[in-house]
Amino acid sequence: MASSLIHIAVCNELNKKLGRDRAKMLIGIIAPDISKLVGKSKYYSHFLDDEDGSIPNLTRFLNRYIKYLDDDYVLGYYIHLDKIINKAREIYEESKVHKDYVFDMDNINSFISLSVKLIESDLRELKVIN
Repeated sequence: MASSLIHIAVCNELNKKLGRDRAKMLIGIIAPDISKLVGKSKYYSHFLDDEDGSIPNLTRFLNRYIKYLDDDYVLGYYIHLDKIINKAREIYEESKVHKDYVFDMDNINSFISLSVKLIESDLRELKVIN
């Protein structure tokens, strides 16, 4: 999973386009990681299929919460779990020629922009946004 700072940055950029309640979205986007701070497994908070897993089961999350995606907290939680941030990282890293590539702010901003575009597409498919 991406770092909390990346989740927050993606949420902030996405919300510039969505215009939702920023505070609720930010709380939702960091909520899944609270389990780490209290010494609990990510199994429940990240909707994992098994204790050793690392990929959230978005189908299980959506089966339970899709009707609540208009709630900004739930939307933030969904964005945190969305594998698209990780997919964006894979696409971005594959596009780099040098293995000793160092992230700078321009590259981080490009990564965040790519993540936002992919998440927007996903939210359109879910009919959360037009």
